[in-house]
Amino acid sequence: MSRARETDIASAFERAERESTCLVPTDRRLAEALRRKKGAGSVVSPRKGLFARRAYWDGLSPAQKEIHLLKGLAQLHPNWTFCSVSAALLYGFDVPYDALGAVHVNALRGEDIRSDKLVRSHATRESKSYLKRGVRLCSVQEALFGCMRDAPFDCAVAIVDSALRKGASKDDLSRYLDVCCRGRKGVVRARLVLAFADGRSESGGESRARVVMARLGFAAPDLQVSIADPFDETKTYRSDYLWRLPDGRLIMGELDGEAKYQDPGMLEGKTPLTVLTNERRRESRLTLYRIPIMRFSFADVQDPQRLEELMVRFGIPRDEEQRTRVL
Repeated sequence: MSRARETDIASAFERAERESTCLVPTDRRLAEALRRKKGAGSVVSPRKGLFARRAYWDGLSPAQKEIHLLKGLAQLHPNWTFCSVSAALLYGFDVPYDALGAVHVNALRGEDIRSDKLVRSHATRESKSYLKRGVRLCSVQEALFGCMRDAPFDCAVAIVDSALRKGASKDDLSRYLDVCCRGRKGVVRARLVLAFADGRSESGGESRARVVMARLGFAAPDLQVSIADPFDETKTYRSDYLWRLPDGRLIMGELDGEAKYQDPGMLEGKTPLTVLTNERRRESRLTLYRIPIMRFSFADVQDPQRLEELMVRFGIPRDEEQRTRVL
């Protein structure tokens, strides 16, 4: 392959990477060159007709890979309108990796969009689409309805929590379900998800943990409660979860995750060591209130028996009615 051709291919990949999309070849010769590079191992093709440099692709998170795929598919199928989990991800909501995989596309009556393992088409009454960076999306409300209908219950709660945290209105969503989704498949489940959703949860892990706690029959915690620093009343600490016992005692819950110490957005300019040191100082000061702090990880959330044993040992109160709020 000539040096000029190699330069053209490199430039094409750079443009695609700047736009967070897979490379879609524009002519037969480019497609053949990319297939040869795929055979040599330097290029990957995550879906038919879409290409990415292997080194670049391997450095993306699952959500970033999905965004690249969706934007690439939008070039291959410019008339597609993405919905449900796919639209929620492109709107910028936090979508758990467990909910990714299939591409969700709206299909108006008469449209021929075949569903398979990779693409799920959904009949819709909504004919209007919204163009976002060259990609057609359904409305935010329709996207969230689709998530509440299609995603695993805990993932659906996490997505709606994220939307509420980022400005969506629970009342508006409730009205949308009542007016636009009446009689549609999944609307009963969607109402259950929306009733449980709470924008005060600050991460998908926190949201999904709440669902597991409810399934286990534990009382619902208060979320992100501020507690004054005992050394400086002008400063406060926040607790991921807080339970108030009948006798007035308090129990705090803290979900630990790698993101807290690795994600630049959560580090807020601090080093991981500084964040860890601040966490230890915070817990040391809160001991003056004699408040037990139950620390747990997402691995505990994924092992409900282990989480239940931990919560029982910390004396978290039971509330069997919580089981009726979740699926």
